[in-house]
Amino acid sequence: MTAGEWGRLAASRLIAADPIDAEADADWLLCEALGAGRGALARLDRVQLGERESASLAGWLARRESGEPLQYVLGYVEFMGIRFKCDGRALIPRMDTEALCEKAIAFLAERGGSRSALDLCAGGGAIGLAVKRALPSISVVLSDVDPRAISLARENAESLRLDAEFAVGDLFLPVAGRRFDAVLCNPPYVRSGDMASLPREVLAEPAIALDGGRDGMDFYRRVADGLPDFLAPSGAAFLEVGDGLADDVARMMGRVGEVSIYSDLSGARRVVAVYSGGG
Repeated sequence: MTAGEWGRLAASRLIAADPIDAEADADWLLCEALGAGRGALARLDRVQLGERESASLAGWLARRESGEPLQYVLGYVEFMGIRFKCDGRALIPRMDTEALCEKAIAFLAERGGSRSALDLCAGGGAIGLAVKRALPSISVVLSDVDPRAISLARENAESLRLDAEFAVGDLFLPVAGRRFDAVLCNPPYVRSGDMASLPREVLAEPAIALDGGRDGMDFYRRVADGLPDFLAPSGAAFLEVGDGLADDVARMMGRVGEVSIYSDLSGARRVVAVYSGGG
């Protein structure tokens, strides 16, 4: 079978399973097997697939048809221009979250020196490690309640050759008694009642990283309660928020410090920042 024939067959099977992004996903899998960029697929249309390539593609296609996210199938995701290992141990980093990283990096860079950051609900570590990659002089703690997620974060730090500290436990508990110049957090914020209606690819991700309670606000309440004890003087927290939650989270964080709301690239109000020293 040629690459072009496989691509058309895979796209038709994926469309039958779930038409969203089916053709693009087929292209991604083909590129991975051939070690080629997507721009090269047209000239590789008549290339004959070898046994190893065919076997890999067959396994990947079956996994994708079953609803496993493309990033888990490929084993990696691109985030902030960095390739992170990605699998079922943690939530898949989304481009929306890059807005949080960019605001945190700008804040810490402006202050200079040896600053500290806590990546709370760190998952696979993409947020904290992206900030560390941009600002090598800062110290970063990656913390998550799920030891499986932290094991993935360790692997990402090792592969990227980035120094970081790792902690397992519920929210601020593992860093009791410490203060940080920046707290970075993408907490679970899906309403419990909405969990069952999520796309099947999202349902394949860890529920513990998605379910934010009845109104999606459980973790924001707990973060707001803890921040005064964990933010350094003139520190800041940067929190990702779900659609429609920005105003509620901003009001909640107002008791901690001065609050700003920032949009992601799509224009959605995605990041609530709270400045303990007034901004």
